Amino acid sequence: MNKKISFLAAGVALAMAACSPGVPTAPTAAPKPADPAKPAAPAPAAGGNSFNGAWPYSIPPEGHFNAFNSAKQINLGIYAELIQQPLAMFKWADSSYAPALAEKWENKGSTFEVTLRDAKWSDGKAVTSADVVNTFVLRRLQNTAEWKYLGGIEAKGDKLVVFNVKTPSSLMERLVLRTQIRDSQTYGAIAAKAAALYAGGKDHTSDEGKAIAKELSDLRPAGWIASGPYNIDVKSLTESLATLPKNANAWNASKVKFDKLLIYQGETAAVTPLVLQGDVDYATHGFPPATEKSFVDQGIRIQRSPLFTGPGLYFNYDVAPLDKPAVRQAIAQAIRRDISGQAALGQSGVAVKLMAGVSDNVIAQWMSPDDIAKLNKYEYNVDKAAETMKAAGFTKGGDGICADASGKKLEFELSFPSDFADWSASAETVVNDLNKFGFKITPRGVQSQQHLADVNAGKFQMAYRAWGTANPHPFYSYEQDLFVHNYVRTGAAGKGMNMPLKQKTSKGDIDLEKLALDTGVGTDAASQKKIVTELAMAYNELLPQVQIFERYGNNPMRDKRVNWLPADNAIFKNPHQVDPFTTIMIQEGMIGGK
Repeated sequence: MNKKISFLAAGVALAMAACSPGVPTAPTAAPKPADPAKPAAPAPAAGGNSFNGAWPYSIPPEGHFNAFNSAKQINLGIYAELIQQPLAMFKWADSSYAPALAEKWENKGSTFEVTLRDAKWSDGKAVTSADVVNTFVLRRLQNTAEWKYLGGIEAKGDKLVVFNVKTPSSLMERLVLRTQIRDSQTYGAIAAKAAALYAGGKDHTSDEGKAIAKELSDLRPAGWIASGPYNIDVKSLTESLATLPKNANAWNASKVKFDKLLIYQGETAAVTPLVLQGDVDYATHGFPPATEKSFVDQGIRIQRSPLFTGPGLYFNYDVAPLDKPAVRQAIAQAIRRDISGQAALGQSGVAVKLMAGVSDNVIAQWMSPDDIAKLNKYEYNVDKAAETMKAAGFTKGGDGICADASGKKLEFELSFPSDFADWSASAETVVNDLNKFGFKITPRGVQSQQHLADVNAGKFQMAYRAWGTANPHPFYSYEQDLFVHNYVRTGAAGKGMNMPLKQKTSKGDIDLEKLALDTGVGTDAASQKKIVTELAMAYNELLPQVQIFERYGNNPMRDKRVNWLPADNAIFKNPHQVDPFTTIMIQEGMIGGK
C-alpha cells in the first residue's frame, strides 16, 4: 500500500466493536445435527495436539458450504482462512503483507499483477490463476467493491494473474490480496457463465445476470476443497464440534504446529462453561463483565484486541418517520451510550463520541482537529432531544409518548441478535432510554443468523447491527454503513434499510455512494482526506446509523495446550476478527501446542 496513505499507525488507540465472533461476517444459526444417528456431543478425536477454539456455526441441512452465499452459510469465522486462503495476510504493526497463496505482486498503475506460489488444493489439483480469475469474476457478479476500480482480469499462464485497473486506487492492494480464493472444481462452471455474460456486454443487473447469480446462490457443495493447512471433516461435523484435521497437501502443512483444530459450536452462553472448564483455549465472544471476572479469577489471560467497530441502531427508511434525520438525531441524544457500552462489556465497551460512521480512533487520522471539532457529538441530553423532536413537528402526548401532528404515536420494534450476550445487554439499555424519553420501543430478540436475514430482507423497523469494520482506511467502514445492509448489496434478499444514497444535507445535495467510493480513488493522501472529511460530516448530520459503542476484545486465552506469544508482541496490533492475529499465528507456526 502506498505509504502516504497507510494509516495503520502503531500509535493509533485500538478500539473495537461487533458482536461475538463476527463483524463484518455474521455468526450463523444454532444448528441441527446433519445425521441424528451421530452423537450430539462427541469427545474430541484422540491423538495429536490440538488448538481448541469456538465459533457459532450451523451444519447441513440448515447450513451449507457455498462460499458465495452468506445466508446460513457454514461459517467458521476467523478459522476460515486456514481452510481456503487469501492471496496474502496483513500485519498492522508495520503495514506489511505476508504471502499466502501469492508468492509476489506488483502494482504497475494500469495493472496489478499477482504471481502465485506452487500450491495444491486438498484434492491434489494445483492452485492456478484460473482459480483466482474465477473467484473475482463471481465477486463481480455480486457487485463487490474492487470492481468499482477494476476493468477486467485475465490469466497469463497458470501462475500469473493480471488485474486491469480502470480507476487507480490505494485500496487495490488490499481488495485483491485479502480476498479468499475459491476452487474452480466447485465454482468454475458458473464462473464461466458469468465471464461470458460480461464478455457479451451484459452485467449482474440483466435478467441473464440475475439468473446466473441465483444459480450461484443456490449451489450447495458437499464440503470445502482446501488450499490452507486445515480442512473440515464433514463426516464428523456435529452440532457441538467441528474437527479440522491438517491438510497434508497445503503448501505450509509442515509449518503449522497443531495436528488439528477443534472448533466448539456456540454463542456466548454455550462457550463460557467450555472456557471455564478448560475445553476451549481461545474465544472471541462478547463476554459480559461478570463472566470476564470469572475468567480473571481463574488466572486466565484476557487479550484486549482491536476491532474498530461495534453495534449501532439501523433504521428502516420505509418506516416513517425514521427516514427523517431529525428523528434519528433526537434518538442519538436520548441514549446514554456510555452506560450501554458498560452494560455490554464493562471496560471493553467504549461509547462512540464523534459519530462519524467510523471508529473514533481511525477517523481522527483522516480529519483535521478543526474539522473534528465541527462534528456534532450528540451527547446525552433529553432536553435537546425534545427540542429536536419539537422542531421536526413531534410533541409528547399526555401519556408521555411522542406523536406527530395527526396524533400518530412513535411506536417501533427494535430487533437484536438474541444470542449475542453483549448486544442484548446493550440493546436493553437503549430500549429503556428511548422509552423513558418518549418513544414506545418494543424489544425483540432474534437468533443471529435469522436476524441478519430479516435485516437484509427489510423485515425490521429498528435493528441492532454492526457499524464500521476493522480496517485503517475509512472506505471499508462506510461500505459497511451504507452498502452492506442496503439495497446496494442485499439484492434478491430484499432492500435492507433501503436508505437512498442521494441525500440532501445542510451543505447541499450529496451522493453518498459516489463519495464513499471516491475515498479510495487515487493514491494521494491529502485528496482522500478531503473526501473522507466531507463524507464524515454528511454522515454526522444524516446519521444513517446511531453508533452506540466501540468494542475492545476481552478474549480469554488459556495456556493449557497453547504456547501463546507475550501480550506485547507486535502481532496483537492486528484486530482479532479482521486480519485476525490468531489465524496468522497458527498459519505461520508462531504458536504451537505444549
